[in-house]
Amino acid sequence: MMNKRLLFVFPDISQRSLHKGYFHYGLAHISSYLKQKVKGVEISLLRVYDKEQCQADLSDRIVMFQPGIIAFTSTSHSFPIVQKMVNFVKEIDSNILTVCGGVHVNIDPEEALLSSELDVVICGDGEYPMEALVNSWTEYGTIPDDRGLMYRKGNGVVGNGYAMVEDLDSLPDPDWEIFDYMNLGEGSQGIGGLMLSRGCPYQCSYCCNHKIADLYKGNGSAYTRFKSVEKSISEIKNFTTKFPEIHTLYFDDDILPLKKQWFVDFATRYRNEINKPYWCNIRPGLVKEEIVEAFVYSGCVRAGIGVESGNERIRNRVLNRNVSEQVLVNAVSLLKKKNIYVYSFNMVGVPTETKEDLLGTIRLNARLEIDKMQCTVFYPYKHTALYDFVIKEGLFTDEKSLIEYTQESVLNFSFAQNNRINFTVLTMNVVSKVYRVLPKYLSEIYLRLLYSSLFAVFILPVVNILMRKALGSKMLSVRIRKLFRAIIPPPPTAIINKQLSKNPKGME
Repeated sequence: MMNKRLLFVFPDISQRSLHKGYFHYGLAHISSYLKQKVKGVEISLLRVYDKEQCQADLSDRIVMFQPGIIAFTSTSHSFPIVQKMVNFVKEIDSNILTVCGGVHVNIDPEEALLSSELDVVICGDGEYPMEALVNSWTEYGTIPDDRGLMYRKGNGVVGNGYAMVEDLDSLPDPDWEIFDYMNLGEGSQGIGGLMLSRGCPYQCSYCCNHKIADLYKGNGSAYTRFKSVEKSISEIKNFTTKFPEIHTLYFDDDILPLKKQWFVDFATRYRNEINKPYWCNIRPGLVKEEIVEAFVYSGCVRAGIGVESGNERIRNRVLNRNVSEQVLVNAVSLLKKKNIYVYSFNMVGVPTETKEDLLGTIRLNARLEIDKMQCTVFYPYKHTALYDFVIKEGLFTDEKSLIEYTQESVLNFSFAQNNRINFTVLTMNVVSKVYRVLPKYLSEIYLRLLYSSLFAVFILPVVNILMRKALGSKMLSVRIRKLFRAIIPPPPTAIINKQLSKNPKGME
């Protein structure tokens, strides 16, 4: 019998100087599940913050923990780092079984397996395959043919489809302990992240969900699944009891109110049994009076909503959002009418995007009076519909892997447009707010001048470099954050909206 020591490796690498680390829901669930199901298993977590230091960190942990299995999780951005670490593991001890799961290997497990020295990749939800793998490997030294496991055999690979946990209630609470939760980025601020569902039913062309949903079809179950209200409330209670310093919750689900009746029932139980302010995400078309009343009643103080682009052609024909501008206007107006802080998700550097399209995104956020904007650069993920379009049209300038999707564009935009894209990512909140407060005639002059060819070629490159350096400096980054918060107020946290004391019609 081999040892039952399992090392999880989480490449948690960011360009931000103040990055304190993310919580990984998948690893946390797999860890708690294995501890419940596999007798005698020992689990340790290695979080990799620095790609240059990854081999030294991994070597130290292997010497200290002596794992029999090392399991990595990976996004497309971190997979080159995983490949490097797997090679290093095999140099240290070729008998250690190396495994990888995560969204990147889910999309194309065979490519992930054959492009690395990995022994096994996990296809689908990781709980059941990892249980079967740990039991079989530690007892018999073999890899089982269970659903969700793909492994090498001769010159080829063996796989048996995708694993899915149909009943999320059957899983134990996530293993928060292995993450040192209160020292992570959100935990250190008193904000606690939870996820009550898996999957998303929408078909946005830039997102992996439409591809993964197709891969899961063979299971005969719905790809989008929710924990029951009872299980959700129980998990939240356990979480807040374990971490009493948490004053605000963040539900990291793609769309928390996706199922209206589920959410209305959840809101009532949450108000009566939890009663902490929270943040969540919602799709614009789902922002209806009854849902917003449930938001207010239960304590939602911030709603994340996808604007993505201010241009209807980009938003609907290229990104396949199928959200009209009027739907966005109505949704944000209703949320703000109820004093809910609105956080928008935006994307620049989208294929076929022009300067005017980019300006349209700034204008629309200003018109909607968005409280805070998240702006990222489009990155073409393999096997998504928009990746196929990028390949077909020859839009790649360099098919390279970036550490983060917020960094830069890999498409062949002009020098001026690339500078506009980078500048917008860094400054969109400030630019949009200034545009909003200026008189109409001045606001257009200001925006046109800022994004003119002269500025984009000669001024913005210098500004972008200086801002990147400032954000990379811990001392300056703290000062910039303070200045930013003075200009863009942060969302409500522990201060519960005054409307919580009221009882909106129809909630009891």
